Amino acid sequence: MQRGLNNLFVAEWLKLRATKIWMVPLLILLPLAYNIFMLKKVMVDQYQFTDENQWLVAMMMFVVLGGSLFYPFISAMLTSHINRIEDQQNSWKIMLTLPYTWSQVYLAKIIWLVLLALMTQVIFLIGLITIGKFMGLDDPILWQDILFQVFLGWIGLSVLNVIQFWISYYFKNSITPIVIGVILSIPVFILAESSYGFVYPWAMPVLGMNGNANVPFFILITIVYTLLFGYGGAKFFIRKGT
Repeated sequence: MQRGLNNLFVAEWLKLRATKIWMVPLLILLPLAYNIFMLKKVMVDQYQFTDENQWLVAMMMFVVLGGSLFYPFISAMLTSHINRIEDQQNSWKIMLTLPYTWSQVYLAKIIWLVLLALMTQVIFLIGLITIGKFMGLDDPILWQDILFQVFLGWIGLSVLNVIQFWISYYFKNSITPIVIGVILSIPVFILAESSYGFVYPWAMPVLGMNGNANVPFFILITIVYTLLFGYGGAKFFIRKGT
């Protein structure tokens, strides 16, 4: 099983590297750059805001004013793209002839979605420091706080990718899952600072990054969602595939 999974993992890489899916995580830089610009040019330069560490404020502004909408959108784009590759190449039927189980195929795709979530967060971190330095944020960089919030955001985005993959596979087209992801991202703007936000899966990435997360509870919820939607998605994927 391990060898088969390794082969599928490499096969996924060969398919993905020829696409533009690598551009999708870069979308996270748009709200990040805007919020850092507003922080520096408006809050700091015009209103002399110096009460909090500028880097943590930049994180908070991004979570509330950008990440709440962009993370679900990016997740929908990534999962839809991975499914569209197979649909365009009619690869689903070809997989029936290969010596792999559908559970291996599913797991290989989920692993890549987790890695793409990690790539998104790495781009966010590099963008935060680079754009922040360019814009003139001069407070000390609180690496421990920032890295921990980015890590929790990765966990939250990975869970959301598992859910969105199920939706994308169910609808078998590239537009509907993205539209659903955008619509379901709207309540995140409200729930990001709510005590009820943890019950809403589309809020998981920003809840992990808002700096106020109840970490043990957050980890518990992500485990529950991963087991629930991962198992459900895998059963649906295997049943439809066979």
